[in-house]
Amino acid sequence: MEAIGTWILLFPLLLVCLGGVVDYYLERLKIVWIARLDGIQRFTLNLVMGCLTVYLLALILTPFRLYTRETAWILAIASPLAYIFLERKRIMDFVWRVLRFEKHLGEMKVYITTLLIFLFAYAYRLAPLNFIVFGSVHDESLHSLFIRLMEINGGIPETHQPYLPQYLVFPQGLHVVFTLAYYLYGGLIPLIVLYSGALFNALSIFGGYFFGREVYDTRLGLAMAFIMAFVAQYPICITWGGIMMPVGIMLYLIVVGIFYRNLIYGRGSFKKKSLIDLVPLGLILGYLGTVHLIIYILTLTTMALIAVFKMAKVLFGKETVRTVLKVILEEMFIFLVSLIPMAIWLYRYLFAPRIFIEKFEYEEAVQELVYKKSEKFGRLFPARIIFNPLKHVMIYIIWFNWYVKMAWPGSDLFLTLLSLTPLLLLHAYYKNRKLLKHMVLSSLPYLSVLVWAMDTPHGLYYLSMEPFSIMTGEADKLMIWLTVALSIYAAYSLSAVYTYLGIAARWLDRKLLEVYQALSSEKAMPTLKRGGAGRSLAGLLLLRPCLTAYKRLRRGIRYLPALIIIASVLVSAESGVYFLLGNYRAFAVATWQDRKLMVWMRDNLPQDAVILINQYEPGTFIPSIA
Repeated sequence: MEAIGTWILLFPLLLVCLGGVVDYYLERLKIVWIARLDGIQRFTLNLVMGCLTVYLLALILTPFRLYTRETAWILAIASPLAYIFLERKRIMDFVWRVLRFEKHLGEMKVYITTLLIFLFAYAYRLAPLNFIVFGSVHDESLHSLFIRLMEINGGIPETHQPYLPQYLVFPQGLHVVFTLAYYLYGGLIPLIVLYSGALFNALSIFGGYFFGREVYDTRLGLAMAFIMAFVAQYPICITWGGIMMPVGIMLYLIVVGIFYRNLIYGRGSFKKKSLIDLVPLGLILGYLGTVHLIIYILTLTTMALIAVFKMAKVLFGKETVRTVLKVILEEMFIFLVSLIPMAIWLYRYLFAPRIFIEKFEYEEAVQELVYKKSEKFGRLFPARIIFNPLKHVMIYIIWFNWYVKMAWPGSDLFLTLLSLTPLLLLHAYYKNRKLLKHMVLSSLPYLSVLVWAMDTPHGLYYLSMEPFSIMTGEADKLMIWLTVALSIYAAYSLSAVYTYLGIAARWLDRKLLEVYQALSSEKAMPTLKRGGAGRSLAGLLLLRPCLTAYKRLRRGIRYLPALIIIASVLVSAESGVYFLLGNYRAFAVATWQDRKLMVWMRDNLPQDAVILINQYEPGTFIPSIA
């Protein structure tokens, strides 16, 4: 394993320190939705704010060509020092809570569990990288080229110069962060991209925890993190060109979770008249747009569905028209704020000379989204899908067949948890209406995916045969969105399974206690009068080991539910690593000889050397190294 795989674990801590400085001043504004977050959610928010701050700093420094290695090291040194100074009281308070572990046992268990989930999730994603040289020739080349361009131009460049005159119009929100990692760690750019992709894929589990805790409780947050870390095929198996997607998923879950808490469970308001509460949320949403445009659109769709839900409550007399109008205005304000981080890319796309943006595949995707597909907005296919139960069933069957066909080792557990969802809904209907409400409202991400499930007039007959999604142009991308949306229900089921396993463990504990008390009573003890010396000695020799074993078992029986769930994952862990390795090897065609040649070219060829490349082979990999 490359050394960077270990050292890069410090990179999220740097981002958290940088975001923590921003969070310190946001806290002074008494923003309601930030004040209610727990420690892990605050860590997640600081991580996201750190990425956003790096991106905004890069935008500011680009005209002066100052986004350089020196600037990166200034940030790396100043951010932790500033964070420690500003948050010294909170840090000391956390240290005292750790030292008094027993008094804060519940809180510490959540922290330790989440940390272990993250570390094992990262190890899971890191293991296949030991068997490949570096990234795929096409995808890793493109990501590496963007980082190389930022290094040469001292910021986010306007074009692909010095290599090509084409304008750079595709948002670079995450590549700016990868560039910071490259400045700090050095090495080959493709390796930085490869290991950073695995790291941020693992970090997406914090988005799952954030969402679960906002929507329901801490246990659901842990279940969601566990599902995203080990059970669901995605985001685990997102590799190569999709390395931005897990970060987009994390941001999506954060934004939607905050909206759930405020607009659904909080009686339709952020509970503060000041619009300052909405500015950080709008900036995070805008940063999502610079990371992944499609998930940005998916988030806006979910926000729109939340507004529709509030309108429906007006019809039943459970909400006022004034509250609904306030919700709509809040969402519109957040949308307008979200355009600020995206402004440079919108400007470039609208005003860059057309001749310079027609030839690149990733720019054609934007062109496809804006021009060719927009005419289909008025055909009302989304409404026809949402209000047709048969099409819901057909989409789910197609997703199920696709998921089984992919043969992901964790699919058995994932599909089993999904199959328990109807039983859980039925139980919630009779026993826990609050849980039922939360589960029903958690369908909004699923409905958001269905809104964009089809934009062709051919119907679901072609669903698995042709590109049909307005978002991506590839059918498998829809399966990724559906998997993430259905992971919410799998998390509900996992949380319920854990609860009932705990009940079973406590029942077993009571029964064992009864046996222990019966065996340790005077009636059960063999006596000399009843059985003689031989039988008495034999009885004692058999009884004492049983009592000792019970005492040890009772101390650990509380962990039985967690051990059962972990064991269900460990059974498929090895095959899961090889499955993930197969995903990497599908495009990892570079060999050690290729790498040696590229490094030699970097070190020995002059800067003005001309390299001839076959037109059907991507040539961006060579600039990314040389």
